[in-house]
Amino acid sequence: MNGFGIHDEAADQRMSASNLAAYLPQILLYPLRGHCPPVILLVTLLLGIGSRSIVALVPLIVGVLWAAHYAVRVIENTSYGHAAPPRLTGDALMLADAMTWSALVAPALLLVLHLKAPGVTVMLLAALLPAHWIALATTRSLVAASHPLRLLHIIGVTGVAYVGTCALLIGAALLGDWLSAHVSSLLVVAAWLYLLFAACHLLGFVAYHRHERLGLGVHVVRPSRERELDEAQSQRLEALLAQITTLRTRRDNEAAAKLMHETAPGPADARRFHEDLYERLKALPARGLALTQAARMIPFLLDRKQVDRALEIFENALDLDASFRCESPLHLPPLAERAFETRQTRLLGRLLESAQASFDGDQALKLLDGIHVRKLMELDRDEAAARRLLASLGSLDGHPKAAELETYAQVLAVGATGAATTTGQARETEPRRPTN
Repeated sequence: MNGFGIHDEAADQRMSASNLAAYLPQILLYPLRGHCPPVILLVTLLLGIGSRSIVALVPLIVGVLWAAHYAVRVIENTSYGHAAPPRLTGDALMLADAMTWSALVAPALLLVLHLKAPGVTVMLLAALLPAHWIALATTRSLVAASHPLRLLHIIGVTGVAYVGTCALLIGAALLGDWLSAHVSSLLVVAAWLYLLFAACHLLGFVAYHRHERLGLGVHVVRPSRERELDEAQSQRLEALLAQITTLRTRRDNEAAAKLMHETAPGPADARRFHEDLYERLKALPARGLALTQAARMIPFLLDRKQVDRALEIFENALDLDASFRCESPLHLPPLAERAFETRQTRLLGRLLESAQASFDGDQALKLLDGIHVRKLMELDRDEAAARRLLASLGSLDGHPKAAELETYAQVLAVGATGAATTTGQARETEPRRPTN
């Protein structure tokens, strides 16, 4: 419950996402929901009692004050983005709320003018009353709510909806005069209060949807297209996790893995969907499914040139399980290249070991031979190991990295020759020991 009444998030979101035509049925139902019916009943009884005798003038005044106060509260509550009717607060019931009296000032002045000089001028001024109440609800200042330019600005912003509301209220008042001669005055008052609060909700709805132009602050943010997509993605993720949990209870991890592959990421941000799913699976006792998701993410990230993150996922997966393997050996060369470029010697070694263990005999592993030799030469500074690796490869004819490996072989051969020459020269320059 908020400061105005029951906080119905579903109704708030429905109101924020709807246009006027789609929301019109909710406007008509508004006076029949929440706190509205008790307020209509209470005010109707007070006005009914007060209209019967001059002695009962106090209930009449109280009823009018409460009706005016609640009308402004409906506008205020709705303009903030709340679709549920507000409460009639204790301050209003005790007539201690300043806005209760402020809301009645303009209607009282109009009534006095109408009694003294009825005419078109009074009708035009009456047409400003809804704008005055909107300004009063949003500024809570009688002076600010009476400024002519502010009232004209509100009318201009709310447009056709404002004109329609005024026509509805004036028509209801005229119809009420005619109906009072044929039906109970209590029914007429209740019907008029119903229309009044529905009209105020309509005005608040328009003010809420145009709050930027009116300079109003809101409590419920209108959903943008991005937010709608985010919510749809969140719902898809939660639904997938719920299905995975159900399958895991049946010990059917294969079906869970298949479901993960069949579920399209997004719709807001495919990468964030993958990342969120991976983190959620790691938090569950579902290491196998987390590894499946890691293997799924690596090609996804590589396709989007997110090599650093793909390498992080690979390392994290190896930490979870040393036997982790990618979906394809073709995913390993770009990871190895990045590990070499960033001088992550230990991780590169783990990657090469994992590749050998996971895809032993696969021809695609030949793509890693070049970087393996480079690692031994430049990072490990172990030329002897590099020569042994090159020797183990045999003939380089048809090797996908033949040119690169031949270059390394030549460099190593020059290095070996230079080392041998240096060693020979060192031996020749050694002083000979005298012989007896």
